Amino acid sequence: MGHDEMASIGTHWREFLPDLFDVDFDSSLFKIDFTVKNRTEQSAYHFLRGMFGEDTVGNIELPKAYSPNFILRFYKACPRWLQEVYKNNETTYKERWLFTETEHFKKMVHAVSARLGFMHPLSTDEVVAMYDECRYEAAWWPQRKSAWCSAFSHYDFEVMEYHQDLKYYYEDSFGHPMNGKTACQTLNDIRKLFQHAVQKDGEVKPRGVFYFAHDKTVFKVMASLGLFRPPQHLRHDNFEDMRNRVWRTSFISPFAANLAFVLYKCEPEYKVALFFQGEPVPIGEACQRTVCAWEEFQRWLKENHLSCDLNALCMLKDEL
Repeated sequence: MGHDEMASIGTHWREFLPDLFDVDFDSSLFKIDFTVKNRTEQSAYHFLRGMFGEDTVGNIELPKAYSPNFILRFYKACPRWLQEVYKNNETTYKERWLFTETEHFKKMVHAVSARLGFMHPLSTDEVVAMYDECRYEAAWWPQRKSAWCSAFSHYDFEVMEYHQDLKYYYEDSFGHPMNGKTACQTLNDIRKLFQHAVQKDGEVKPRGVFYFAHDKTVFKVMASLGLFRPPQHLRHDNFEDMRNRVWRTSFISPFAANLAFVLYKCEPEYKVALFFQGEPVPIGEACQRTVCAWEEFQRWLKENHLSCDLNALCMLKDEL
């Protein structure tokens, strides 16, 4: 299923921007990068299969992945983030743990346990394992219903989703100020690519830059732009208030989640648009519109990310 989904994304962009992509593949026209994880290379391959066709993709020589990759997997090369956020169980995962002590979560556990015929409530880990298996199977085989999903009601799914959201919100997004900051080099890379295209003001190479990374990368880039920022933090005690929230992992980080920055030449100026899952969205805090003047977008990037210094940001306090 994932192979076909990535191919369909490649096909979509070829059809959506034919002036850019309706050409034969040429390594000078298209830049491709992915991480050392095999699944990202597979994503790249099938995306290119959808964009350029089955006959062409077999002849494309993909680049060799490297590590550390400060554009696509910057967080793994950031000791301070690893220590202060990722491995900080006391702070990062506090809200998630507290949520398991609420009546909402306990009610869900009892309902799932009873539905499966257990006399005593299942553990949190057991319920989480069933929920994960349900959502993985639903993604892998969308035409059939996973037996694991039968254990959950609609309300149960909402509770489990919030439990998951509390993890990623603090580990990768607005829950910690460092998360968005670590993506500064990625945004600077986008700025430089567009700046080069504007300066050339004509036929530029590359026409397209395609990056294939991980959910943590996408979360942090979104946070750096202020995309889908909720009006208040997700907490263990505001589940009811946040039931209609925009920041929910099933929406902003499904399998094959994708962001696309597109530079348009609109005489007499250049403009930028941001697409999420193929649909235009306001460019976060950089520009509250779906189409933004390049100068405005560039100015915001410079003000917020030009001074990006990952070495200083990621240095542990005892190394200063």
